[in-house]
Amino acid sequence: MGDISRQLSAPCVNTGWGIVRELVGHGVGHELHEDPEIPITAAPGTGPVLKAGMTIAVEPITTLGSPAIYEEKDGWTLRT
Repeated sequence: MGDISRQLSAPCVNTGWGIVRELVGHGVGHELHEDPEIPITAAPGTGPVLKAGMTIAVEPITTLGSPAIYEEKDGWTLRT
């Protein structure tokens, strides 16, 4: 997964976009959010190895500015 993550983060770093590190992709199976976590930032050659039959959601969350996020009082809504 680190190889995929690095490919996702490279354009963000090169353009100055903020990378929201608290929010990651994930495995999908019997539940919507399952292991493994799929971060947008990881070193090549690290992390889980993809295997035949795995289903993952790759979700790069970026901003045009600061990557800081704030949770609203409703416990669900996130803002940058």
